[in-house]
Amino acid sequence: SPLFVKSLSPLFENFFSPLSQEKKTLSLLLNPNDLKQPEFLIGILFKKLSPFLGRRIKYTKKNKNVSRGLGKKFEIFFQVVYHKTMTHPYIQSKRISLLLITIIYAAAFGAGAAIFFVIAPCTHPLWALFAATFAATVLVFTSNLVCKNASVYDPYWSVQPLLLTLALYWRGGALFHPVQLTTLVPLTLWSLRLTCNWITGFENLGWEDWRYRDLKRRAPCPQLVIFSGVMLMPTCLVFLGCVPLWRLLQMETPRVLFPAAGGLFILLGTALEHFADTQMRSYKRNPERGPYIDTGLWRYSRHPNYLGEILVWVGVFIAGLENFSLLNWAGLALIILLFTAISIPMMEKHLLEKRPAYARYRDTVQPLIPWKRKKN
Repeated sequence: SPLFVKSLSPLFENFFSPLSQEKKTLSLLLNPNDLKQPEFLIGILFKKLSPFLGRRIKYTKKNKNVSRGLGKKFEIFFQVVYHKTMTHPYIQSKRISLLLITIIYAAAFGAGAAIFFVIAPCTHPLWALFAATFAATVLVFTSNLVCKNASVYDPYWSVQPLLLTLALYWRGGALFHPVQLTTLVPLTLWSLRLTCNWITGFENLGWEDWRYRDLKRRAPCPQLVIFSGVMLMPTCLVFLGCVPLWRLLQMETPRVLFPAAGGLFILLGTALEHFADTQMRSYKRNPERGPYIDTGLWRYSRHPNYLGEILVWVGVFIAGLENFSLLNWAGLALIILLFTAISIPMMEKHLLEKRPAYARYRDTVQPLIPWKRKKN
């Protein structure tokens, strides 16, 4: 009630950090007279929905004038609440943040598993799997809206293949054969290593990858770009990249050649990623480091970690060659395109803006395949 809100106003004023002089005080934001006017809801809803939909929604001039002021007050209030929440010691704790992300993923994959359980018997396993992983992605995106942090999606890339494999064994008609372990064990090691590497670099829910912050700042519809480009597109690419696994799991008696060769590629890619990430962490910890890393694997390849990731998906592709289909090519081709046409150019543009000296390194070192350095 308005009286209850008025009684809480001093508490909110003491709890939240003070606002700038240009903004209204928090007591004004909680003015009970504002709460008596239902038009403030129009200001909130239209202001939030309009940027997301990418267009302005027209409404009456009277409501527009009333809601503009009231919506601004509540917008400031919600920003203060969000800032205070995300800077709370519990949220700044890495352990608490990881626990919250674990809960988010448990809920997301639980919902995906329920959808898969219901529709798998009446449709193709791949369609059921896609519906399940799409639903899980939507729930992770929803958590991003609450946390205002798109980095909650980062571990999805590494955990999705294992969960898709388990779902195929569960209700997807997959047939177990010991030969499959020559691919599945290396893939499990890759998943665990990549997830642990993300945990090592993750700070807390108040930290967000610079690429996502840059997209939110530049995109006209930031959350639409985050959902489609940052979350849904990688989900689809990993799903397509796992199609060769499904082809392998459909075979009653697979030969050992292709699964074992695929497993070797996965192990090679995992090892390459591990050493590249370890060398990068050592470089960042060095207080006397130069403008760019120029040692180890990074001396002969500008992006050895991306090369390792590509080798992992080449291995998955090779594992399914015995039961080949044209769809097997789609995931591998798109994942290579993702790294070469999007990830590498975006990363290098960012590095050149921060460190102009990086141009010399870029002109002398190969982008992916390790090779002798070019003459400067």
